[in-house]
Order: sequence, then C-alpha cells, then structure tokens
Amino acid sequence: MVRGVRLGSIRCSALAAIVVAAACGSDAGVPKTQDAGAETADASAPSPDAAIDAGEERACAAPEDCPCFSNYDCPSTHTCTSFDDTGENIFCVEGERGEGVAGEVCTGEASCESALCIEDDSGSFCSDVCEDASTCPAVLPRCVFIGFGVDVSICAP
Repeated sequence: MVRGVRLGSIRCSALAAIVVAAACGSDAGVPKTQDAGAETADASAPSPDAAIDAGEERACAAPEDCPCFSNYDCPSTHTCTSFDDTGENIFCVEGERGEGVAGEVCTGEASCESALCIEDDSGSFCSDVCEDASTCPAVLPRCVFIGFGVDVSICAP
C-alpha cells in the first residue's frame, strides 16, 4: 500500500493521489478542499440527495450497465461494489448495503452505507460525500474534491 490513505479497493489511482496528498497535510495537487468554517463547497458538486435521486432512475440489468463511485449512484436495492483492485470495474449490483456511517471503523466498502471506506495509518473509516467540512466527522475532518472525472467531494483525513 502507498503510504497515506486509500479508498477501499481504490476507486481510481487519481483518487488515491488526492487523498494521500490531503492526508499528508499538503494541498499541492488537491483540486479543492473545504475546511470547517470555510465558505460552501463548489456549487457544481452534487448533493448526496441529488445522487440518490439520479440512482433511483437507473436500471441495472447487468453490472456493466451501472458504473458507480458510491452507493448514491445506485438504486436503493443495489450496492456499489468493486470487482477488482484496478479501480476501473466498480458497478452497482443487487444486494444489501453496509450500515457504517462516516467516521465509524470499517473493514471494506461493504461495511459502509456509502460504500466508501478510507484507510490511513490510523485505521480504516467509513467516509461519505460532503459539500463542506462541517458535515464530516472529527476523524475525517476535511471535505476533499475528487475531480479526475469524479465530480464529488468526500470526507478525508
């Protein structure tokens, strides 16, 4: 594992680089970060509710029909699951979602209601999408914009 942080089954290598930079305290290479008390996040970042609404309209007859980043991209009867370690084969598949909320310890994406499990030197924690750091737990105090084709921010160390 690269020193720093990784998102369970690393959704993409660009994401890993951003989260590692955030975890190491450097803002270099981090497209956007919101700290507690800062102005609101980028207006173009979708809200979790908007992602859920969009996911409900999708028909996922085969996993390849429904690529995802988190459970918010999937119908409520599906979970966002990584099919390998490349971060390129992540799809909504029928099944139960995890119940862990942001900040709770996780063992992988299946542990978290968002399907986002962040790992760093202190352990693994469920993350979630965010609009600003005020909605993030103390263990993941930053709201980091992912970018690189993923138009969402997540809670990170």
